[in-house]
Amino acid sequence: MNKNTLFLWALAIFVCFSSCEEKGSTMPSLSNVAVPVTAHFGDSVPFSLTANCKENLSSITAKIHYGDGKVLEQLFPVSNTGTFTGKLYMPYFTGGIGNSVSVTFSVKNRLFEFYDLPGESIVQLSYPDFPYMTLETDFGEFRMERVGSTSQYKATGIFKDITIAKISSAPAGDWGNVIHFGYSGENISGMPEYAGVLLDSITFQGASDVTSDILFDIATLSPTPIPVKHFISFADSNSQLLDLGKGDFLEISGLSGFSNYWINPSFFSKNSATSLRFEAMAGTYKITAIQPEGDSPYLNVEPWNKETDQPLAFDPATGNGAIWVNGAGGIGIPSTTNAPRWDLTKSFAMAPKGNKKYEMQLVVGTGINSTNTNFKLYGQYNSEDYMFTADPEIIVIDDPTGLNMLYVANTYSENGNIKGRAQSVAPLPSGKTVIITVDASTVPVVLTYEFK
Repeated sequence: MNKNTLFLWALAIFVCFSSCEEKGSTMPSLSNVAVPVTAHFGDSVPFSLTANCKENLSSITAKIHYGDGKVLEQLFPVSNTGTFTGKLYMPYFTGGIGNSVSVTFSVKNRLFEFYDLPGESIVQLSYPDFPYMTLETDFGEFRMERVGSTSQYKATGIFKDITIAKISSAPAGDWGNVIHFGYSGENISGMPEYAGVLLDSITFQGASDVTSDILFDIATLSPTPIPVKHFISFADSNSQLLDLGKGDFLEISGLSGFSNYWINPSFFSKNSATSLRFEAMAGTYKITAIQPEGDSPYLNVEPWNKETDQPLAFDPATGNGAIWVNGAGGIGIPSTTNAPRWDLTKSFAMAPKGNKKYEMQLVVGTGINSTNTNFKLYGQYNSEDYMFTADPEIIVIDDPTGLNMLYVANTYSENGNIKGRAQSVAPLPSGKTVIITVDASTVPVVLTYEFK
């Protein structure tokens, strides 16, 4: 290429740039960005910038970068050039992934031409000093106060043994929002009220009928106390020995067809297809997967004595321990098909519920006959050393129905047997669930029953 040709190319490029500048570029631009350098997690912080363009604008986008590649994008519709002000929401996250965010801006015009402002604005974040927080339950609201100078907030009151709640904050500072805390998937999140995001409740575990504390850490997003999760596999063994607390979750694996298992409602409630929540009092329990012939598979639960490695026994001096059930063909779990028939090695346990109370729930016509029921309560598994008898008076029945559907026999051969009436007298209502409770806080112990 000769010198004349190079000169012509250079002249053409110069003419092009001159012509473009004369016509005016349509590319938008941003300048004069102002963002606070400090804020609280969850704040809506003010910002301002100048947007220029000879075409109408479409939007300004702010991207807040935090953690390991996380980006919170906020879109601001805008049409005219000039100074623009708005508010940026600072995400609420735990300090484990940092305590600062970087903010970048871009602008787009109606011709879909973009301009990314070089550089970034760094905002250092700290946790808010909420004036107070609120624990919201289905039985009332409880004010949560900050614990000293820590990041924990505490509610004190009489809660349920399983309290399901959501937590919200009062706004903190000039830029603060009401923040709601709850589960989003597997993790607890904090979201501003104006976002309208529905979060799932948090499950707390505690003692009922006594004053206790519920705490929440706004820095770690940790609730206290919460139920424990136990991951239980029956792949290698059909029995597991566990220390369980009321409200603990059991994640079950290794059982084919678990959806078909009968779940004892006095010991468990279903949390999901493979998860159970423990509903009895805290203690050591042996859980065994059993497939009885001709009946549904089920999880048999036995209160256990770790010191003797034997089923737990009832202590008549304190009313604590375990109560075992055996009987004729008219009672059994999961159904009367698997009735123990006075074989003491097949006795099953009532669920200890705390406060010296024990419970079993049976569907009439399935787990217990509607007529001529005959069963007995024992203080020891596979032993007649301690039986609940009528003479001496160890067990009595308090009948809220007034129909005397169940009574305690007091004969030589059936001393203390709990029996049902004949069909013509007072049968148990078929299809109903009978809830049988034994209160061992007194002597004699008192058996009551009700239906649902």
